[in-house]
Amino acid sequence: MKKLNKTISTVALSALVVTSLFAGAQETKAYSGSYSFDINNVVQGKTKHNLSSKRTTTTVRAQTYNKNDKVQSEKSPFNVKIKRVEGLGFEYSVNSKADNKKHTHLLTNSPKKGKYNVIVKKTRDGWKNVPGYIKGSGSIDQ
Repeated sequence: MKKLNKTISTVALSALVVTSLFAGAQETKAYSGSYSFDINNVVQGKTKHNLSSKRTTTTVRAQTYNKNDKVQSEKSPFNVKIKRVEGLGFEYSVNSKADNKKHTHLLTNSPKKGKYNVIVKKTRDGWKNVPGYIKGSGSIDQ
């Protein structure tokens, strides 16, 4: 009987350890919200993303088009800003390039808990203003 209890305890402990390992391996996102844009200059989104004070990334993919809606060889840089709507105006900003590649950026600091809007702005490539417009989409993940 003692040997049976010891075996049952060992099996139960092993099951607990395995369950804990699987639970830790599956990281769930607290928040994932999307945004899209089609800009010549700048656009501010109306969606209020409800963020927590956690590690935050934004993943974005965009392409540069000319005035005839054809993919342009010269790729425009742009900026994605995540700006707090209420309270103190915390802002988090990342730079990217409209080259039809997926870019993931980690915000340098975790945002304060609150509601945020996304602002996407076409920027200059050094001193040069790249012609055309940018069309793309992205997500904010925590």
